[in-house]
Amino acid sequence: MEEGVGSMAIAEWTEKELLGQVERKEGREAVLFYTPMCGTCKVAERMLEIVEATGVPIGIRRININFAPILRERWRVTSVPCLVLLENGEPIRMEYAMGSVDHLYRMLQ
Repeated sequence: MEEGVGSMAIAEWTEKELLGQVERKEGREAVLFYTPMCGTCKVAERMLEIVEATGVPIGIRRININFAPILRERWRVTSVPCLVLLENGEPIRMEYAMGSVDHLYRMLQ
């Protein structure tokens, strides 16, 4: 089997893990809020896998919005997919329309 982007997956966070990361308030992270049955979320995740494979200098994780009620409420995530860009534990950008791989790549640089 050929090794490549197809074998990658965005790492999953639990809400407890993400809350711990937020409280550390260090660095930049990107978090994709998704639901398992959302087709657009699957496309967004695939685009982020491609971006991650380029070696962007930011960690990319995903979290199921159904199991993240505290952060969903705190950050007012209104729909999925939603990519939240965190800097020092605070959301600095929320992207609902993923656009293109190039757009996401530039955003995560």
